[in-house]
Amino acid sequence: MSLKPKTYRILSEAVENGVKYGYHRSYKHTDDPDPEQVKDTIINCVMNEIFEWFDIDDLQDDSDVV
Repeated sequence: MSLKPKTYRILSEAVENGVKYGYHRSYKHTDDPDPEQVKDTIINCVMNEIFEWFDIDDLQDDSDVV
């Protein structure tokens, strides 16, 4: 018996959780954050949530290029 993860469902949930967390986090220290700050915080939280669930091999390859 082999198990196959539902990748789209996992990724979708990770993105949704990251957006929610990032949106709320952008308002943590201010009632009126800069729109660019909100966007950056959401992006960072989405990426962090994805990295909790997925290992991305390309990241190691890209780090050698810089």
